[in-house]
Amino acid sequence: MKKIYFLLFTCILTVFACKKEPGSQTPDKNKADTNRWATILKNNPLNGVAISFSNKDTGFVVLFNDSTLKQSILATHDGGKTWVNNICNLRADSIFINNYSFQSVNNNLYCYNNQKLLKSINNGVDWTTIIQNNNIQSIFTYYYYYAIDDMHILLYRDTGLYLTTDGGVSWNNVFSWRLYSFMRIYQIMFISKFTGFFLARNNGIWPNNLFIGKTTNDGLTWDSLACSNQNLWKIQFITNKTGYGVGENNDNNNLFKTTDGGVTWIFVYHLNGIFPINDINFVNADTGYIRTEYNIYYTYNGGKSWKTDYTLFPQPDYETLNAWSFTKTGEAYVLTNLGRIIKKMY
Repeated sequence: MKKIYFLLFTCILTVFACKKEPGSQTPDKNKADTNRWATILKNNPLNGVAISFSNKDTGFVVLFNDSTLKQSILATHDGGKTWVNNICNLRADSIFINNYSFQSVNNNLYCYNNQKLLKSINNGVDWTTIIQNNNIQSIFTYYYYYAIDDMHILLYRDTGLYLTTDGGVSWNNVFSWRLYSFMRIYQIMFISKFTGFFLARNNGIWPNNLFIGKTTNDGLTWDSLACSNQNLWKIQFITNKTGYGVGENNDNNNLFKTTDGGVTWIFVYHLNGIFPINDINFVNADTGYIRTEYNIYYTYNGGKSWKTDYTLFPQPDYETLNAWSFTKTGEAYVLTNLGRIIKKMY
Protein backbone atom coordinates (compact mmCIF):
# COMPACT_ATOMS: atom_id res chain seq x y z
CA MET A 1 0.00 0.00 0.00
CA LYS A 2 2.86 2.38 0.82
CA LYS A 3 4.33 1.73 -2.62
CA ILE A 4 1.01 2.69 -4.26
CA TYR A 5 0.82 5.98 -2.31
CA PHE A 6 4.45 6.68 -3.12
CA LEU A 7 3.88 6.13 -6.85
CA LEU A 8 0.74 8.32 -6.78
CA PHE A 9 2.61 11.09 -4.99
CA THR A 10 5.45 10.86 -7.50
CA CYS A 11 3.04 11.16 -10.44
CA ILE A 12 1.44 14.27 -8.95
CA LEU A 13 4.83 15.91 -8.47
CA THR A 14 5.76 15.05 -12.06
CA VAL A 15 2.58 16.67 -13.42
CA PHE A 16 3.21 19.92 -11.54
CA ALA A 17 6.87 19.94 -12.52
CA CYS A 18 6.00 19.65 -16.20
CA LYS A 19 3.51 22.51 -16.18
CA LYS A 20 4.56 25.53 -18.25
CA GLU A 21 5.77 28.50 -16.28
CA PRO A 22 3.43 31.51 -16.32
CA GLY A 23 4.24 33.90 -19.13
CA SER A 24 6.21 31.37 -21.13
CA GLN A 25 6.37 32.26 -24.83
CA THR A 26 7.11 28.73 -26.05
CA PRO A 27 4.23 27.58 -28.31
CA ASP A 28 3.00 24.04 -28.70
CA LYS A 29 4.59 22.78 -31.91
CA ASN A 30 1.96 20.06 -32.32
CA LYS A 31 -1.05 22.36 -32.06
CA ALA A 32 -2.24 24.93 -34.58
CA ASP A 33 -2.38 28.47 -33.22
CA THR A 34 -5.40 29.65 -35.21
CA ASN A 35 -7.52 30.13 -32.09
CA ARG A 36 -4.79 31.81 -30.07
CA TRP A 37 -5.43 35.28 -31.46
CA ALA A 38 -7.82 37.58 -29.61
CA THR A 39 -9.20 41.03 -30.40
CA ILE A 40 -8.01 43.59 -27.82
CA LEU A 41 -9.37 46.64 -29.65
CA LYS A 42 -12.52 46.45 -31.75
CA ASN A 43 -13.13 48.11 -35.11
CA ASN A 44 -13.61 51.86 -34.97
CA PRO A 45 -14.46 54.62 -37.48
CA LEU A 46 -10.77 55.45 -37.96
CA ASN A 47 -8.37 53.67 -40.29
CA GLY A 48 -5.49 51.69 -38.80
CA VAL A 49 -2.17 53.03 -40.08
CA ALA A 50 0.76 52.05 -37.83
CA ILE A 51 1.50 50.07 -34.67
CA SER A 52 4.61 49.83 -32.48
CA PHE A 53 5.09 48.01 -29.17
CA SER A 54 8.35 48.68 -27.33
CA ASN A 55 7.63 45.93 -24.76
CA LYS A 56 4.78 43.62 -23.72
CA ASP A 57 2.96 46.44 -21.88
CA THR A 58 3.64 49.65 -23.78
CA GLY A 59 2.35 50.15 -27.31
CA PHE A 60 1.10 52.84 -29.66
CA VAL A 61 -1.29 52.81 -32.61
CA VAL A 62 -1.76 55.47 -35.28
CA LEU A 63 -5.28 55.98 -36.65
CA PHE A 64 -6.45 58.25 -39.45
CA ASN A 65 -9.80 59.95 -40.03
CA ASP A 66 -10.61 60.27 -43.74
CA SER A 67 -13.27 62.91 -43.13
CA THR A 68 -11.38 65.32 -40.85
CA LEU A 69 -7.86 64.44 -42.10
CA LYS A 70 -6.77 64.19 -38.47
CA GLN A 71 -4.51 61.56 -36.96
CA SER A 72 -5.04 60.00 -33.55
CA ILE A 73 -2.57 58.00 -31.50
CA LEU A 74 -3.77 55.38 -29.03
CA ALA A 75 -1.45 54.55 -26.15
CA THR A 76 -1.55 51.54 -23.84
CA HIS A 77 0.66 50.72 -20.86
CA ASP A 78 -1.01 47.48 -19.80
CA GLY A 79 -0.68 45.28 -22.86
CA GLY A 80 -3.80 46.55 -24.60
CA LYS A 81 -6.32 46.20 -21.76
CA THR A 82 -6.94 49.94 -21.71
CA TRP A 83 -6.18 52.63 -24.30
CA VAL A 84 -5.82 56.42 -24.13
CA ASN A 85 -6.86 58.26 -27.30
CA ASN A 86 -4.76 61.36 -28.07
CA ILE A 87 -5.34 63.72 -30.99
CA CYS A 88 -2.04 64.06 -32.80
CA ASN A 89 -1.04 67.69 -33.39
CA LEU A 90 0.33 67.02 -36.86
CA ARG A 91 -1.48 68.09 -40.00
CA ALA A 92 -2.23 64.90 -41.85
CA ASP A 93 -2.17 66.68 -45.20
CA SER A 94 1.48 67.67 -44.69
CA ILE A 95 2.91 65.04 -42.34
CA PHE A 96 1.22 61.67 -42.58
CA ILE A 97 2.52 58.96 -40.27
CA ASN A 98 2.72 55.51 -41.84
CA ASN A 99 3.92 52.13 -40.64
CA TYR A 100 7.36 52.58 -42.19
CA SER A 101 8.03 55.91 -40.47
CA PHE A 102 6.72 55.15 -36.97
CA GLN A 103 8.81 53.81 -34.07
CA SER A 104 8.57 53.76 -30.28
CA VAL A 105 11.75 53.78 -28.16
CA ASN A 106 11.80 54.06 -24.37
CA ASN A 107 8.17 55.27 -24.38
CA ASN A 108 9.06 58.09 -26.79
CA LEU A 109 7.74 58.22 -30.35
CA TYR A 110 9.52 58.98 -33.60
CA CYS A 111 8.14 59.55 -37.08
CA TYR A 112 9.49 60.79 -40.39
CA ASN A 113 7.66 62.43 -43.23
CA ASN A 114 7.79 65.51 -45.43
CA GLN A 115 11.59 65.60 -45.00
CA LYS A 116 11.32 66.00 -41.24
CA LEU A 117 12.27 63.70 -38.38
CA LEU A 118 10.07 64.34 -35.36
CA LYS A 119 9.90 63.17 -31.74
CA SER A 120 7.11 63.08 -29.15
CA ILE A 121 7.53 62.58 -25.39
CA ASN A 122 3.83 62.77 -24.48
CA ASN A 123 2.23 59.82 -26.29
CA GLY A 124 2.04 61.58 -29.64
CA VAL A 125 0.12 64.71 -28.65
CA ASP A 126 2.92 67.18 -29.37
CA TRP A 127 5.95 66.78 -31.64
CA THR A 128 9.30 68.52 -31.92
CA THR A 129 11.46 68.51 -35.04
CA ILE A 130 14.80 66.77 -34.56
CA ILE A 131 16.10 67.53 -38.03
CA GLN A 132 14.88 68.93 -41.32
CA ASN A 133 16.26 68.26 -44.74
CA ASN A 134 18.15 71.55 -44.98
CA ASN A 135 19.98 70.88 -41.70
CA ILE A 136 22.44 68.65 -43.60
CA GLN A 137 23.90 70.34 -46.65
CA SER A 138 23.20 68.21 -49.67
CA ILE A 139 21.27 68.42 -52.90
CA PHE A 140 19.66 65.07 -52.01
CA THR A 141 16.90 64.23 -49.59
CA TYR A 142 16.80 61.48 -46.97
CA TYR A 143 14.40 58.58 -46.96
CA TYR A 144 14.81 56.47 -43.86
CA TYR A 145 15.74 56.60 -40.19
CA TYR A 146 16.22 54.21 -37.30
CA ALA A 147 16.32 55.19 -33.61
CA ILE A 148 18.70 52.86 -31.77
CA ASP A 149 17.91 54.78 -28.58
CA ASP A 150 17.04 58.38 -27.74
CA MET A 151 20.61 59.55 -28.32
CA HIS A 152 21.71 57.32 -31.22
CA ILE A 153 19.67 57.79 -34.40
CA LEU A 154 20.60 56.75 -37.93
CA LEU A 155 19.50 58.76 -40.94
CA TYR A 156 19.77 57.58 -44.54
CA ARG A 157 20.47 59.86 -47.49
CA ASP A 158 21.37 59.16 -51.09
CA THR A 159 24.98 59.82 -50.14
CA GLY A 160 25.04 57.30 -47.27
CA LEU A 161 24.29 56.93 -43.57
CA TYR A 162 24.42 59.68 -40.96
CA LEU A 163 24.49 59.12 -37.20
CA THR A 164 23.76 61.35 -34.24
CA THR A 165 24.99 60.42 -30.76
CA ASP A 166 23.49 63.45 -29.02
CA GLY A 167 19.81 63.15 -29.91
CA GLY A 168 20.00 65.12 -33.17
CA VAL A 169 22.17 68.10 -32.27
CA SER A 170 25.03 67.01 -34.53
CA TRP A 171 25.30 64.44 -37.34
CA ASN A 172 28.25 62.57 -38.81
CA ASN A 173 28.54 60.58 -42.02
CA VAL A 174 29.31 56.96 -41.01
CA PHE A 175 28.89 55.18 -44.35
CA SER A 176 29.13 56.36 -47.98
CA TRP A 177 28.68 54.71 -51.35
CA ARG A 178 32.07 54.71 -53.02
CA LEU A 179 31.54 52.62 -56.14
CA TYR A 180 27.80 52.77 -56.74
CA SER A 181 25.35 55.60 -57.06
CA PHE A 182 21.57 55.56 -56.76
CA MET A 183 21.79 53.19 -53.80
CA ARG A 184 18.92 53.23 -51.34
CA ILE A 185 18.55 51.61 -47.93
CA TYR A 186 15.27 49.76 -47.59
CA GLN A 187 15.70 48.33 -44.13
CA ILE A 188 17.70 48.91 -40.93
CA MET A 189 17.51 46.59 -37.93
CA PHE A 190 19.46 46.00 -34.72
CA ILE A 191 19.61 42.69 -32.85
CA SER A 192 21.33 44.36 -29.88
CA LYS A 193 22.45 47.83 -28.87
CA PHE A 194 25.72 47.42 -30.75
CA THR A 195 25.01 45.00 -33.64
CA GLY A 196 22.87 46.04 -36.58
CA PHE A 197 22.32 45.43 -40.29
CA PHE A 198 20.97 47.32 -43.29
CA LEU A 199 19.69 46.16 -46.67
CA ALA A 200 20.44 48.44 -49.63
CA ARG A 201 19.98 48.19 -53.35
CA ASN A 202 20.13 50.50 -56.35
CA ASN A 203 16.38 50.71 -56.81
CA GLY A 204 16.18 48.70 -60.02
CA ILE A 205 18.82 50.63 -61.95
CA TRP A 206 21.02 48.30 -64.01
CA PRO A 207 23.27 46.62 -63.07
CA ASN A 208 21.38 45.26 -60.10
CA ASN A 209 23.44 45.73 -56.94
CA LEU A 210 22.45 44.66 -53.44
CA PHE A 211 24.43 45.19 -50.28
CA ILE A 212 24.06 44.17 -46.66
CA GLY A 213 25.81 46.44 -44.20
CA LYS A 214 26.81 45.45 -40.68
CA THR A 215 27.91 47.34 -37.58
CA THR A 216 29.14 46.02 -34.24
CA ASN A 217 29.79 49.35 -32.50
CA ASP A 218 26.43 51.10 -32.19
CA GLY A 219 26.43 52.34 -35.79
CA LEU A 220 29.73 54.24 -35.61
CA THR A 221 31.31 52.22 -38.44
CA TRP A 222 29.85 49.87 -41.05
CA ASP A 223 31.16 47.07 -43.23
CA SER A 224 29.53 46.29 -46.56
CA LEU A 225 29.03 42.61 -47.36
CA ALA A 226 28.90 41.29 -50.91
CA CYS A 227 25.63 39.36 -50.94
CA SER A 228 25.26 36.18 -53.03
CA ASN A 229 21.51 36.73 -53.49
CA GLN A 230 20.60 39.85 -55.48
CA ASN A 231 16.81 39.41 -55.20
CA LEU A 232 16.22 39.92 -51.46
CA TRP A 233 13.73 42.61 -50.52
CA LYS A 234 13.29 41.81 -46.80
CA ILE A 235 15.78 40.43 -44.26
CA GLN A 236 15.79 39.69 -40.56
CA PHE A 237 18.72 38.59 -38.44
CA ILE A 238 18.22 36.52 -35.30
CA THR A 239 21.85 36.34 -34.23
CA ASN A 240 25.13 37.75 -35.41
CA LYS A 241 25.32 34.98 -38.03
CA THR A 242 21.81 33.60 -38.57
CA GLY A 243 19.20 35.46 -40.60
CA TYR A 244 16.28 34.97 -42.99
CA GLY A 245 15.30 36.78 -46.15
CA VAL A 246 12.46 36.88 -48.65
CA GLY A 247 13.32 37.24 -52.33
CA GLU A 248 11.51 37.29 -55.63
CA ASN A 249 12.38 35.17 -58.61
CA ASN A 250 10.09 35.06 -61.67
CA ASP A 251 7.32 36.69 -59.60
CA ASN A 252 7.53 33.99 -56.93
CA ASN A 253 8.45 34.57 -53.30
CA ASN A 254 11.10 32.37 -51.80
CA LEU A 255 12.54 32.09 -48.30
CA PHE A 256 16.30 32.05 -47.83
CA LYS A 257 18.55 31.56 -44.81
CA THR A 258 22.08 32.69 -43.99
CA THR A 259 24.38 31.27 -41.34
CA ASP A 260 27.45 33.35 -42.15
CA GLY A 261 26.13 36.82 -41.36
CA GLY A 262 24.56 37.57 -44.73
CA VAL A 263 27.30 36.66 -47.21
CA THR A 264 25.66 33.52 -48.60
CA TRP A 265 21.95 32.69 -48.66
CA ILE A 266 20.55 29.16 -48.97
CA PHE A 267 17.12 28.44 -50.41
CA VAL A 268 14.78 27.10 -47.70
CA TYR A 269 11.19 27.16 -48.96
CA HIS A 270 9.06 28.21 -51.93
CA LEU A 271 6.16 30.25 -50.57
CA ASN A 272 3.56 28.97 -52.98
CA GLY A 273 -0.05 30.06 -52.72
CA ILE A 274 0.42 32.86 -50.19
CA PHE A 275 1.57 35.62 -52.50
CA PRO A 276 1.87 38.55 -51.98
CA ILE A 277 3.91 38.55 -48.78
CA ASN A 278 3.87 41.86 -46.96
CA ASP A 279 6.29 41.08 -44.13
CA ILE A 280 8.21 38.38 -42.25
CA ASN A 281 9.26 38.12 -38.62
CA PHE A 282 11.29 35.41 -36.89
CA VAL A 283 11.28 35.43 -33.09
CA ASN A 284 14.11 32.87 -32.99
CA ALA A 285 15.99 30.60 -35.39
CA ASP A 286 13.05 28.14 -35.59
CA THR A 287 9.85 30.14 -35.08
CA GLY A 288 8.77 32.68 -37.67
CA TYR A 289 5.69 34.37 -39.13
CA ILE A 290 4.60 35.61 -42.55
CA ARG A 291 1.88 38.21 -43.07
CA THR A 292 -0.24 38.70 -46.18
CA GLU A 293 -3.32 40.87 -46.58
CA TYR A 294 -5.63 38.26 -45.08
CA ASN A 295 -3.47 35.57 -43.47
CA ILE A 296 -0.68 34.96 -41.01
CA TYR A 297 1.41 31.80 -41.42
CA TYR A 298 3.88 30.29 -38.98
CA THR A 299 6.80 27.89 -38.98
CA TYR A 300 8.40 25.99 -36.10
CA ASN A 301 11.21 24.41 -38.11
CA GLY A 302 13.16 27.32 -39.53
CA GLY A 303 10.90 27.83 -42.55
CA LYS A 304 11.00 24.28 -43.91
CA SER A 305 7.19 24.12 -43.66
CA TRP A 306 4.40 26.62 -42.93
CA LYS A 307 0.90 26.42 -41.48
CA THR A 308 -1.96 28.88 -41.19
CA ASP A 309 -1.88 30.78 -37.91
CA TYR A 310 -4.64 33.34 -38.41
CA THR A 311 -7.13 34.10 -41.17
CA LEU A 312 -9.47 37.04 -41.70
CA PHE A 313 -12.52 35.00 -42.64
CA PRO A 314 -14.98 36.12 -43.58
CA GLN A 315 -13.52 39.49 -44.59
CA PRO A 316 -16.22 41.97 -43.54
CA ASP A 317 -16.01 45.50 -44.95
CA TYR A 318 -12.83 44.61 -46.83
CA GLU A 319 -10.77 44.29 -43.67
CA THR A 320 -7.07 43.57 -44.23
CA LEU A 321 -4.03 42.99 -42.02
CA ASN A 322 -2.28 46.32 -42.31
CA ALA A 323 0.69 46.24 -39.90
CA TRP A 324 2.16 44.31 -36.99
CA SER A 325 4.62 44.64 -34.13
CA PHE A 326 6.62 42.02 -32.22
CA THR A 327 8.26 42.59 -28.85
CA LYS A 328 11.66 41.20 -27.92
CA THR A 329 9.94 38.71 -25.60
CA GLY A 330 7.73 37.30 -28.38
CA GLU A 331 4.38 39.10 -28.02
CA ALA A 332 2.69 39.79 -31.35
CA TYR A 333 0.19 42.55 -32.16
CA VAL A 334 -1.54 43.03 -35.54
CA LEU A 335 -3.43 46.13 -36.72
CA THR A 336 -6.09 45.98 -39.45
CA ASN A 337 -7.03 48.78 -41.83
CA LEU A 338 -10.30 49.16 -39.88
CA GLY A 339 -8.47 49.97 -36.65
CA ARG A 340 -8.92 46.56 -35.02
CA ILE A 341 -6.02 45.16 -33.00
CA ILE A 342 -5.51 41.44 -32.44
CA LYS A 343 -2.97 39.93 -30.08
CA LYS A 344 -1.47 36.47 -30.05
CA MET A 345 -2.36 34.80 -26.77
CA TYR A 346 -0.03 32.19 -25.24
